[in-house]
Amino acid sequence: MNDFLDKVKKVFGEKIVPALKKFGAKVKDVLAKVKPFVVEKAVPFVIANKRYFATAGLFICLVLVLVFFTGENFNSKRMAKINSKEVSGEKYEPDANFEIDAYPEVNKLITDYFKAYVGADFVSLEKLATPVSEMEKSYITTMSQFYEEYRNVKCYTKHGLSKDSYIVSACFDIKFAGHDLTAPSMVLFYVQTAEDGSLYINNLYSDFNMYYSETPISKDVYTALIKYTTQDDYIEIYSEVEKSFNDLIKENSDVYQLTKRTIPAVRQQWEDSVYYVEREEPETTEVVTPEETPESTPESEPESTPESEPESEPESEPEQEDQVDKVKCTKNDVNVRAKASPSGSRLGKANKGNEFVKLGVENDENGEKWVKIQFTDDEVGYIKADFMEDVTE
Repeated sequence: MNDFLDKVKKVFGEKIVPALKKFGAKVKDVLAKVKPFVVEKAVPFVIANKRYFATAGLFICLVLVLVFFTGENFNSKRMAKINSKEVSGEKYEPDANFEIDAYPEVNKLITDYFKAYVGADFVSLEKLATPVSEMEKSYITTMSQFYEEYRNVKCYTKHGLSKDSYIVSACFDIKFAGHDLTAPSMVLFYVQTAEDGSLYINNLYSDFNMYYSETPISKDVYTALIKYTTQDDYIEIYSEVEKSFNDLIKENSDVYQLTKRTIPAVRQQWEDSVYYVEREEPETTEVVTPEETPESTPESEPESTPESEPESEPESEPEQEDQVDKVKCTKNDVNVRAKASPSGSRLGKANKGNEFVKLGVENDENGEKWVKIQFTDDEVGYIKADFMEDVTE
């Protein structure tokens, strides 16, 4: 070990130290030559032109700031993060006026979505909208057969809960497949910005999910959509589209037959064969232990059945309520809503065989009938009349 240290000291003393001293001498010689230039010319020049150097320095700083704040990395992730701060639904106030076709990227997103929709192109569709459930894919596959093209798309836009989100009313003329027919229509979208700065459609607020309530939605966004759709300018645009459509079907029997007969019939068939079948919950059967089984035949009803009262106390039977109209549900997993409309808030679910007191019948904005029921002791609800039937004594 001592021999090794002696060798290191010898190398360091004979080679490294002399080399460092030689290098230091050269540095001093260079500095000696440069010093007169710096003192006599460079320093006086800088002092005499200090304001130009200050301006140049400020310019360089500005360039660096612009590069940082306008670079691709900033525009995508940093801007998305800064603008994505949301307000609550209660504090949300829609913009006073629509911006019409003000965002080319929004128009392109909506137009590309329509192209993918009519072609049932789910690979493209899932890049533009999320989530797209298997149930909705089935619906699109069934319904897209009627549509060939969305023409003259115009986007009426207001900001959503954040600066980088948008509520978009897309107005268009829809071309029906196999017909030289077009009809005016309007669809609502909730568009948001992803972390990479790209736009996407939040498909929780699609017409499909808002109608069928397959996936839960945000109360804040729902509140914002309600505020948006109750403003006068939205109602005006919606009314114009609705009037144009109603005028068209009055004049054109083919459009009437297609939109009011054929398409609704196919949608109802899809609901019956796919939607309600897949959502139907298996019926549960009560397990009866031997001790609980009546001593009579297996077909006998248990003594606790409400319909069978003890014979010894006939006076305790409840009064018959013949004057009360009752209805029962004919499907499983049916939505009970707070008003006679698909957009009404959901109070709960009803299943096949559930009975309710019938309070009346009301029509929604599309002319569809809803049965008004006493859902709970404290709540009145509405169920589409298609899923209800009168109880006959």
